[in-house]
Amino acid sequence: MQRANPFGFTLIEVLVSLLVISIGALGMLTLQGQALRYTREASLRGSAVMLADDLLEMMRSNREALLDASASSDLAGYVKAAGGVFPEVGGVSCARRDRSGGGPAVAAADLYCWRQKVSRLLPVTPAILTEAFEVCRSRVADRCASDNSGAAVMIRLAWADSPGGLCADGICRYALRAEL
Repeated sequence: MQRANPFGFTLIEVLVSLLVISIGALGMLTLQGQALRYTREASLRGSAVMLADDLLEMMRSNREALLDASASSDLAGYVKAAGGVFPEVGGVSCARRDRSGGGPAVAAADLYCWRQKVSRLLPVTPAILTEAFEVCRSRVADRCASDNSGAAVMIRLAWADSPGGLCADGICRYALRAEL
């Protein structure tokens, strides 16, 4: 009896190859999903860095609001404590406002317009804006000075993380500490 030459694939070989391809495709989908999550997180963190730097530069350009009558540094126009609210400024067009006069009114408008920009670029809630955002004097890294003293300014931002995200408590934070 002569054996026939087997040509083609058997059903088991086809099923095994489909299983291997399916596992590979699921792995690729998982990696793609993680890449999208990390890309979104990096984009939000980059926006937070840019926003903090924008506010710092607005503060630096408004010397009238930073210096008191004795020419010592005072942040009164820009201070926003955790739990405090941002100033509400009526009739301000953030795109076309005049900052040339400087002073506390410009500082309040700066914070108002900056908050509007934050709301457009970061996923924030009113509670996060109130509780987690701070602009203050700082003597020690990551802490506001209780007496509004210190050579450095700290700007702390926060935003809501996606479910199952990378940040603790579902809130991502970024703090910039710099001298004016």
